[in-house]
Amino acid sequence: MALISQINFASLETEMRPFFKNPVILDTGPLVFLLIGLCDPSKKNARDIWQGHTQEELELLLKLIKPFKSIIITPQTLAECTNLLNQNTTSSKYQFLLTQIINPLREFGEIYVEKNIILDYVEFSRFGSTDISIVECSKKMNSLIITEDSNLTRFCHSNTLPCINFNELRPSTWN
Repeated sequence: MALISQINFASLETEMRPFFKNPVILDTGPLVFLLIGLCDPSKKNARDIWQGHTQEELELLLKLIKPFKSIIITPQTLAECTNLLNQNTTSSKYQFLLTQIINPLREFGEIYVEKNIILDYVEFSRFGSTDISIVECSKKMNSLIITEDSNLTRFCHSNTLPCINFNELRPSTWN
């Protein structure tokens, strides 16, 4: 936990505080990491939980999302999540993980963004349906986005949407 202590949580909390009364929106990367970190007992004592993410970083993510009213995902994010798990695990591990993540997923809120709203974004061809659904969701709900996607982060910041890139907080990416 020594490296995480180097993060200025007071400054980060000040930045996030206006959004605490609203749900937080998780993009695919943080969602997959959170679900595996919470649900896969074989990873509880492992240094690497998911694609380089550590237990220490799971604690950081949990600390970040704890003050929020709830967690929101979009159907597109859920689809990307299950596709990513399917691509990066064996068939039996994939089935096991899906059975483990069902209950936590039931606890999350879901916002549906109509297809035509997504398609009307000029940026659709650059970002795709998942990122655009997250952007639209953030606009509707004035909610903070937590992502690991630097392109989405830049887009949000240039459009004054609240967004934190979790990779910028992860000690394993500071090198």
